[in-house]
Amino acid sequence: MGGALAPTIQGVRISSPDRVMDQASGTTKLQLARYHEALLPLLLPYATNRPVALVRCPSGDAAACFFQKRTSRGMTRAVKHRQIAGNEVVYVSDARGWLELVQFNAVEFHGWGSRLPQFNKPDWMVFDLDPDTGVEFARVIDAAREIRERLKKLELRSFVKTTGGKGLHVVVPLAPKHDWDEVKAFAEGFAGVMVADAPKAYVATMSKAKRAGKIFIDWLRNGLGATAVLPYSPRARPGCTVAMPVSWDELDGLDPKTFTVASVPGILKKRRKDPWAQFLGVEQQLPKVH
Repeated sequence: MGGALAPTIQGVRISSPDRVMDQASGTTKLQLARYHEALLPLLLPYATNRPVALVRCPSGDAAACFFQKRTSRGMTRAVKHRQIAGNEVVYVSDARGWLELVQFNAVEFHGWGSRLPQFNKPDWMVFDLDPDTGVEFARVIDAAREIRERLKKLELRSFVKTTGGKGLHVVVPLAPKHDWDEVKAFAEGFAGVMVADAPKAYVATMSKAKRAGKIFIDWLRNGLGATAVLPYSPRARPGCTVAMPVSWDELDGLDPKTFTVASVPGILKKRRKDPWAQFLGVEQQLPKVH
């Protein structure tokens, strides 16, 4: 498709629209852009003014994708950047900026747990459940529900989403009152208690040697500069799966692979209720830990 015919979405010209970004599904760059255009009302509220890291795939080959945290030559002012602790961070404030990142072949979007300008005051806490090879997804679901119940006892509300992989994220919305040290310490302590109570089921360290047959409760995503895949972000994986917000009731029998760039828009049209509709309105703080 020639330059004159390249489609424009939200004011952004999508070059190489026929480039196949995922060989397994045949998803093209234009289809990815249309997916983001359709989901902007849902995804932007979580992404606006939040520093992001990108997985970019300029050739459409998943093996050639790379993680990027800075701007690239050619990006316009719609893609914003600033310095935090001596490092450049990238963020967007509107639909045009988001679509420009898609135009620059961003497939995955990973966000900080805080927004600008309050970058040191997280507005969510993430527990990433990462199962060892061979651990059934049903066990991951049970672990997510256990986290939910433990949080409930602390009067904390939580939400769940698929990751586009084999795990789940349990996400706790927070009023931006705590600093990163407080949130990270709470998350570490919380994961540590779960491991102490069920050492054969869980592990809270990154050591591969200690994870055999267990679920890694990854609390390390709760720190300045750490990221977690954003709600509704595609993944640069076979099938072009999506990190999908779901309800707790949906978890029974759930197959995360059914959420793809091709399927999600149709799934959303059939949904009667957004399971994360109240997420951004939850104002809660961590309990005091003595």
